[in-house]
Amino acid sequence: MADNSRIEPLVQRYARGVELLKNAVGGMTPQQRAARPVAGKWSTLEVVAHLADFEVIGVDRLAAVTG
Repeated sequence: MADNSRIEPLVQRYARGVELLKNAVGGMTPQQRAARPVAGKWSTLEVVAHLADFEVIGVDRLAAVTG
């Protein structure tokens, strides 16, 4: 079984990421979120969508660690 006193701060930090992301992109217009300022790189919207897709995997890993 995992040591929750060490794990809990990490879980809380992980959970705060949602609010940090909202704050980072919340003031952007839809055009800014969809823009690709660097050719061949993802837009902000694509990055956020990827993070949302990966969230399922991240939560599963946290569940396994916190056991």
